[in-house]
Amino acid sequence: GLKFLNEQFGKCARPKVSWQIDPFGASLEMPSLYAQMGFDTHVYNRGPDHGEYIWNVSPDLNTRIFTTILHAHYSAPGGFNFENGNNMINDSNVQDKTNKFIENARNWNKDYGNINHVLVTMGDDFQYKTANFWFENMDRMIKEAKARHPDVNLMYSSPNCYVKAVNGLNHTFDERNVDYLSYWVGYYANRPALKYQDRLTNNILQAGKQMSVLARLDPSKTTAYMDEARNEVAVMTHHDAITGTSPQATSDDYTSRLQSGYAAAKQVIRKAYSYLKSKDSEKKVVLNDVYCDFLNITDC
Repeated sequence: GLKFLNEQFGKCARPKVSWQIDPFGASLEMPSLYAQMGFDTHVYNRGPDHGEYIWNVSPDLNTRIFTTILHAHYSAPGGFNFENGNNMINDSNVQDKTNKFIENARNWNKDYGNINHVLVTMGDDFQYKTANFWFENMDRMIKEAKARHPDVNLMYSSPNCYVKAVNGLNHTFDERNVDYLSYWVGYYANRPALKYQDRLTNNILQAGKQMSVLARLDPSKTTAYMDEARNEVAVMTHHDAITGTSPQATSDDYTSRLQSGYAAAKQVIRKAYSYLKSKDSEKKVVLNDVYCDFLNITDC
């Protein structure tokens, strides 16, 4: 994903805020890796604690990262989910709805140290299919806030803009070094066959990368295969993929994707192996290589 962003949009699009809002638990390792990659902030959601703090994620590496935990999941506040025209704001209720929204924000502000900047998520899973309702209602509240609450700046924003505003306050935050990974660990044993397939596909992908370099294969003839393998292995890093916490139909799709990536990586290995086994590069030897793909059921 980072490679794609850099190739398509350049360095200006490099993300600075890590958004880990749905995994069940937060280990020290992930924010440590993000900090080493140059991320400024780590945002997460599911955990036993709340607040904003400086997370000392790796004392040995001296890596620290500003961390914020979402107030109430990544959903819109109660009463402000506008999907499919729900909770619509009109002329008769706009004042009351805006007052309630601002009151909620003030309460969250108190909980997070009275820094006068509040990050409010608007949406949820599979939302904005009726985006017009969302923006119509949010626009109404923004207009009402400007008219009746001069001390409040209700605005569209992003995590990056929020962090920039908070960091500009020079506020001193608490420091923590707690590992929250143990919040939910049952998924380490779930769907072991899928986990095995993911590991195996990644192994074949890495072998394909190495052999393509050793054989000096023409990238124009291998990139499509390698990208297919990379993409499918990358999809498995989703928090409901490698964990096995997705519905069966979705898990079946992951299996199919991994098989596609596995087959693509094997194509590169086959090309490289054929080249390396041939003394004359103009006379490539076609090898009937064999992969034992079903060793988990003792079948080869």
